[in-house]
Order: sequence, then structure tokens, then C-alpha cells
Amino acid sequence: MSRAVRAAPVPATPFEAAVGARIDGLSTWRHRLVPPVLLGLVMLFDSWDAVVTAQVMPALIHLWKLDPVMTGWLISAGYAGQFLGAFIFGPFAERYGRMPVLHIALIMMSALAIACALTPSYGVLMALRLVQGLAIGGALPLAITYISELAPAPIRGRYFALFQFLTMSGYTLASLIGILVIPNFGWRWMFAIGAAPLLLLPVVAMVLPESPRWLARRGRVADANRALARLGAPGVKGVLTEDHVETVIKHERISPLELFAAAHRRDTFIILPLWLLSSVVVFGVVNWATTIHTSFYHVSHATALGFLAAAGICYLVLAPLVGSLTDKLGRRTLGILCACVSVVALGTLTLFNPMTQPVPATLIHAGSIGLSVMVSMILYTYSAESFPTRVRATALGFFSSMNRLAAMFVPLLIGGVIKTTGSIQPVFVLFTVCAAAILLIFAFLVRETAGRSLEEI
Repeated sequence: MSRAVRAAPVPATPFEAAVGARIDGLSTWRHRLVPPVLLGLVMLFDSWDAVVTAQVMPALIHLWKLDPVMTGWLISAGYAGQFLGAFIFGPFAERYGRMPVLHIALIMMSALAIACALTPSYGVLMALRLVQGLAIGGALPLAITYISELAPAPIRGRYFALFQFLTMSGYTLASLIGILVIPNFGWRWMFAIGAAPLLLLPVVAMVLPESPRWLARRGRVADANRALARLGAPGVKGVLTEDHVETVIKHERISPLELFAAAHRRDTFIILPLWLLSSVVVFGVVNWATTIHTSFYHVSHATALGFLAAAGICYLVLAPLVGSLTDKLGRRTLGILCACVSVVALGTLTLFNPMTQPVPATLIHAGSIGLSVMVSMILYTYSAESFPTRVRATALGFFSSMNRLAAMFVPLLIGGVIKTTGSIQPVFVLFTVCAAAILLIFAFLVRETAGRSLEEI
């Protein structure tokens, strides 16, 4: 039986390189502010969604008499959907474009937020969270791919940091609004607010063009030049050969298996553990912090929400600071520093576990913030810079799906450990080990990518 032979990757053409050079040289406000700000505001509700489940969980536990394992299943349902969504949407974006597929994901995400707000029972909510997760899991890596392809190489870290700062501010916004909304209006309104992207989507569709880099890769010369013009850049004279266009469109089929080919294998095996390990800590704390504070440190729900809000404010202060330094100090150096913060904070909890608040709350959230900043300001950028345009959306989708896969099992794991041992201490040990492994990977395996043109990959 004959074996199918996969076509060799089509290298970047002079036209693609010229389009990339135009983007790297852009300095207009239409390019440097509008895309990251507008798309960041839309994707803010991705991080909003991650916090909302944790915020409303004490109310749902009381309403539906949930035990720790049932709680874990409800939290994990959304991540299970996100795991599948990141796989499904990425290859479509490679073939049909970043923006059309992103628009579909955002519409689904928002409509299902309204459905979650109207849910009548535990089982229905878990099913809705699973389906909504498909859209959320697809939307975020696509938005990050798009922003990465628009970011000029000299300021890519800062450009992406502006987008990511707004995207991740949903954590803080949800924490602050939850303090007012949940006690006065009920938990359903927190889900309903998550439908806000529907209001911004028409503006996104009118203002933001398709990625010029993707258009150039597909051989769409006129469309690429029009997209550059909408961003404030001059067009590029040049015509791709028919052979190139036909090869790309008809033969270049991308799947996650491409990431394990010889050209990308090293980067994949370095980046993948960073995503998996960081998700254990970040999603573990995000989804369980409120319950940990109320159940093990015996503070009120309102106080626990206050701790979450304070952590969100700290993130909003630290994240843009780290983001502004990524182009100067590099991805690797800042990754090491962020991991060190987490190791120290979580290691202290593991060894001593002080019981008097706010010391444990400070250490728990410091450990999470260190890795949250690392993921949002460094790891996303580093992942995008490690793969060429032809597989970038697939790579970010794959890593995002693996991130969500780990996040899906973390709540179940923590719930099971708590139910079995009646203690939170083994969870802190797990968090510390993960943070220490991340530190070692950054220190010995990660190679610097700051300032490199995407066409050089």
C-alpha cells in the first residue's frame, strides 16, 4: 500500500517579506493603537468568563447543594469545551482567514453567555458551559494570532502587551463588579454581562482588516495591499506566481501534527510544558481561590471576593510593567523573574502555610500572579514568535487547547484531593513543583526571540 507524501512547506516569498517589512515599519495610530485596543476590549470577556465561574461558585454550591467533585465538574466543563474549540477553529483560520472565523467564535461565545444566565439547573449549566467553551477556546488563540501578525518587530512585546493588558483586565473587572452585582442582583447577571462582545463586534468588522501576512501567504496580492492601506501602510508592488498560489491553496494543509515535524519539534517540546505547568497553577488558583478562602481560612464570601479583586488590581499594575520591558530585557529573562516570584510565594505556603489572613491570601495570589503575568505577557508572545505564518494559528490553537486540557482536569484533581484528604496542603505542594519546573525550563531551554521578524522564522 502506498503512503501519502506530504508536500514540503512553501517558503516565504519576496512579496510576503515585503508585506512583513511594511508592517514592521508602521507607526500610524491606526496601526499602533486601534487593533490592540479594540480587539483587547472584545477579548476582555474571555478573562471575565474565567473569573465568573469562581465568583458565583459559592452561591451555586449553596443553591444546588454541590460537593467538591460536582463543583470540579462544573468548572471543568468550560475548559473541556475550550480544549476542543482551540483544535477546531485553528485549522479553519489557516484556510479561511483570521477574522471571519474569529467573528463566528465571538458570536457563539456571547449568545451562550446569555443562555448561561438563564440556566435552570446544574446539569443544563454544565452543558452550556461545555458548548460556550468551544467558542472561547477558538476565539482567544485566533485573536492572539491576529495581533501577533500585526505587531511591528521592534515593539512586538509592547504592542502585544497593550492588547493583553486589556484582555486580561477582565479578571479585575469581574472581581470588582462581582462585589456589587452578586450580593445585590444575583449570580445570573455576571454571566449575562459576558455577552457584551456582541455590542463591539460590528465595530471590529468595520475597522479591522484581515491579517495582511495571511493574505500575502495565500497569494491575495490586491487584498493584502488593501489591508495594508486600512492600517496606514503603502501597498507592495509584486505579483506571486500562479505556481506559488496553487501550491499554497491546494496542497498546504495544516494539522497539529505539523508542530511535531523536524522543523518545529524542538520549540513544541519546550513551549508545551510551559503551557501545561502554568495552567495548573493559574487555573487552579483562579477557580478555587474563593472556595479555599471561605472553606479553609474561614473568611466570608465578601472578604474572599475582596481578596480576588485586590489580586486583580495587582495584576493590572504589574502586567503592563512587565509587558513594557519584554522588548528591552527579553522574553527569557522576564520569564525567569516571574517564575521566581511564584516559586518563592508558593514554596512558603508549602513549608509553613500561615493561617492568619491576609498572609495566606497574599501568598496564594502572588504565586498565581507571577505565572499569570508570565503567560499573558511573555508566553503568548514567545509562542507566536516561534512559528511561521503558515502554522501560527494552528500552533497557538494547539497550545491553548493543551492549556485548557490541563485546566479541565485541575479543578477535578483539586476537588478530589480536598475531598480525600480534607487538606489544602497537598495542592500547594503541586503548585510549587509546577512553578519550579517552569523556572528551570526558562533558565536552561528557552532561547530569546525578541526583535526577530516573523518572516525570519
